Amino acid sequence: MTTIPRSVVAAALAVSEDSLPPGDLPLDRFAERHAGWLATPDEQREAHADLWTFDLMVALVKDHPDLAFAAVLATLDRCTTPDQVANLAAGPMEDLIRSHGAALIDVITTAAAEPRFRYLLSGVWQGDTPALLWARIEAARRGGPALDDGDPLPPR
Repeated sequence: MTTIPRSVVAAALAVSEDSLPPGDLPLDRFAERHAGWLATPDEQREAHADLWTFDLMVALVKDHPDLAFAAVLATLDRCTTPDQVANLAAGPMEDLIRSHGAALIDVITTAAAEPRFRYLLSGVWQGDTPALLWARIEAARRGGPALDDGDPLPPR
C-alpha cells in the first residue's frame, strides 16, 4: 500500500507531526477525500473540511512529483463526474506536466493506454509547456475521449 509520509503531510499543512493522526497517510484515503473535495461546488471549496487535500496536492506536485502522479491516478480512479476530472486536469495534472513533465513523460504516456487517463489529459492545456513535451502529451491523449468534446467519463 502506498502512503504519503506523515512528515510530508505535516510540512504541506504547516502543522507539527504530533498534531496529525499516527502513521503515514494511505494514498487511497487521501484520494477519496481529494475526489470529494473536487466534487464540491467552487463557491463552497474554501469552507470544505477537505480543503487540506488541495494544500497537500500542491506540495506533492511541487516537491514529490512521483507521489503526486500516484495521487492523481488514485484520485482519478475515484472521480465520478467530468467536472471532477476537469478540476484534476486543470490543476494538479497541468502543474505536474509544467513542472516535471520531462521527468514524468514516460509514465504519462504509459498511463495514457487507459481511456480514463486520456480523458484526464484532454483537460490539460498547454500553457507554457515546451513544444516538444506538449507534442508528446498530445500524442498520448490522441484517440481518446475528450472532456472539451463533451464525451462521457470512461468507466474505471
